[in-house]
Order: sequence, then structure tokens, then C-alpha cells
Amino acid sequence: MKKNILPVLILLILNSVIFGQSYTMKIHLSGGQTETIPVNDIAKIVFSDINGIEEAPLPGTFQLMQNYPNPFNPSTTIEYRIPETGNVKITVYDIKGNMIRELLNGTQSSGSHQVSWDGKNSDGKQVSSGIYLYKTEYKNSTVSKSMMLIK
Repeated sequence: MKKNILPVLILLILNSVIFGQSYTMKIHLSGGQTETIPVNDIAKIVFSDINGIEEAPLPGTFQLMQNYPNPFNPSTTIEYRIPETGNVKITVYDIKGNMIRELLNGTQSSGSHQVSWDGKNSDGKQVSSGIYLYKTEYKNSTVSKSMMLIK
């Protein structure tokens, strides 16, 4: 699965030029090596050797990561980062948009956090195999990602 990294690179380079901030990216190479390089050195990358890029969070931003493992059975972990203390709500939906379960709704301190989902609905019953969405709300931001449960 390839990501379109151009908007992220442009944003990082602009922030570096305008605000004098320095950013790095972790680059995962096809041979299994990992390289951390300054964004200003992007022109030096040989893109044919890259098989994945790990995005570094921008300072002061809310970030929702992809759940892992994915696909999963019987449970999965959802990680997120928040820049300052605030209410966080994480809800799981089926592909039709029906709410399956609210995993979290409460105040969290700034930093990295994680919640787990055991593949059960609000009634404690195991849901069927399929694609599910997890929606995370923090302040004025809402981010959703998909995950797959395989039995």
C-alpha cells in the first residue's frame, strides 16, 4: 500500500523554511534497513529503494495512527497523539455506519495514548468478520480509519 507523500513533504519543507524548524522522516528501505533523514535532504532519496514511510507528527497536531495488527483477530490496538489535554471520543462503526461500540469518551492528557478493541459490540457480543471504521474526535477534529476483523 503506497501513500501519496507529496502534500506531507511540501508542508514539512514549508514549515522548515518559514519557521526555521527542522523535521526528520523515517524511511523504510526494501532491504529491511531504516534511515532517518532531515526533510531538507529529500532530494537525495533514491525512491526505488523505499517500501514505506513513517510520518512524523507535526508539533501541536492531533494524530490518529493505523490500528495494529490489521487485519486482526481477536483484538487490535488503536494509538493516537494529542497536543494538549482535552476530551477524546473513539467509536467503532460497521461499514454501513451503524455504531458498534464506544471505546473511549473522556478527558485525556497531552501525549500518546492507546485503546484496544476486542471485536465485541456494546452488548459484549462478538461481531462478525468484516471491515469496521474507528472514528476519533478531539476538539474540532474528527479522523476515521478502517480496520479488518478476520475470524
